[in-house]
Amino acid sequence: MKINTKEMVTWIGIVLLFPILIYPLMSSNIVLLFSEALSCGFGIILLLSKSQLLCRKHSIFLLWLLTIIPIVVNSYSLKMHQYGFTLLWLTCLLYFFVIEQHRKLDFHSVIFFIGVTCCIYVVSTILFNFNIINSFLLQLARLFRTTIFTGDLKTAGFTSHYSHNGMYIALAVIVWYAYAINKREKKYYLLLILSIAAMLFTKKRGPLVALVIAILLTSLVKNHGTLGKKLQRIIIVVTVVFSGAYIASLIFPSLFSVLERFSSSDNFLSSRDHLWEYAIKMFNEKPLFGHGWGSYAGSVDLVVDTVDVSSVYAHNIYFQLLAEVGIVGFLLFLIPMLKTFLITFKLNKTPIEQDGVEMTFSLCMQIFFFIYGLSGNTLYDKQMLLPYMIAVAITLFYQGYSAEHSENSFENTAIIGNE
Repeated sequence: MKINTKEMVTWIGIVLLFPILIYPLMSSNIVLLFSEALSCGFGIILLLSKSQLLCRKHSIFLLWLLTIIPIVVNSYSLKMHQYGFTLLWLTCLLYFFVIEQHRKLDFHSVIFFIGVTCCIYVVSTILFNFNIINSFLLQLARLFRTTIFTGDLKTAGFTSHYSHNGMYIALAVIVWYAYAINKREKKYYLLLILSIAAMLFTKKRGPLVALVIAILLTSLVKNHGTLGKKLQRIIIVVTVVFSGAYIASLIFPSLFSVLERFSSSDNFLSSRDHLWEYAIKMFNEKPLFGHGWGSYAGSVDLVVDTVDVSSVYAHNIYFQLLAEVGIVGFLLFLIPMLKTFLITFKLNKTPIEQDGVEMTFSLCMQIFFFIYGLSGNTLYDKQMLLPYMIAVAITLFYQGYSAEHSENSFENTAIIGNE
């Protein structure tokens, strides 16, 4: 039986993402484990359908494969019988392996699935803030979560934490931004504007700043022309956006209440500096190999401003990586991440046959991941990790496609020359 590679790879991505994006109604450990098992099954079937299982010489897959070393060797999580992240990472690496072996893929459906699913949080957040059918939405929200731990109904919406809501809405912004600048259709611009408005309602500063930087940098890369012309376009767009935002703030003051958090000098870092200091202290104790993967969340026991923050992440993926896996493990992670980003940057500048939405999403998502990682837990929050891995998978595919395209062009040129 002939295997439809495009459909199979699409389903791997959707099956992996589904329990994470429908949070937390479906995001139980059992459902997530089941989704990973299905994804592994799909991946193995695809691998067995190829006669050659060797990595192509142009791929950076081997660099990504090395990341399993700091996750498994001297792992605190595995010692504590916590297998979730390790299994998820192995599943993602298997997904990369599948991408490496096949060259007829389509990520459009996966990206669109992310955008449509995250619209649940965009729409519900807007409706909660404008007090529209709140009684019905409140009953519906209780199916998703029993209580709100941080934030309120207007900022957390269907989630139990306004940070989770902010992450989902940020994903919606990235998806509809990718569609808007490539498709140039009104419906995508409307979805983008609604997503940005919902982002403001969450009052989350970290993802908002990361989004602004990611969109500006991506726009700078995607725009054609000289640097001066690019900057001129960016300045015009930024001026129009901020002017429109100022007018909107006069009409809807609550829409820009997030600005109050920027202007507030009271604990601007939200006690993150204490978490960072603890991570740096752990790193200084074992700078070479660290304390083991998962050791930060398992060992930190601080009281910050009378709030117990035990069993939390460092809210800075770089500090936490250094604390847990040392400089060696840190480099094993950072090298493939940065190399993938550089490849993504080049691919967005190279006129090869590629999908604009997919490459725009990949670039913007990676920039957002790195920037938000300075104050968030993008490597440890599955809501951020899996979309990032999808972005990496897109780059791995097009990097292989570009290399293959170059080889074919060279061979054709050589044949013509011989003739």
